Amino acid sequence: MLEVNRDQVLWLLTAHPDTWDLAEARAWLSEECARLGFVKEVEPGKWRKTGRGNRVIQWRQSQTASA
Repeated sequence: MLEVNRDQVLWLLTAHPDTWDLAEARAWLSEECARLGFVKEVEPGKWRKTGRGNRVIQWRQSQTASA
């Protein structure tokens, strides 16, 4: 799995459980996550977690649970 940093994980965890809409974030973070395919911009300044972003969070949570 690729390296995911703390800021990325914390932002992805803000996703609404049903819509996957994310809280506001700094431009560098949203652009970085979009480049990695974790989020997509649905409106200017409004971001939504993607399936890939969800899998990253599930993977991280499984790593934490098994530690």
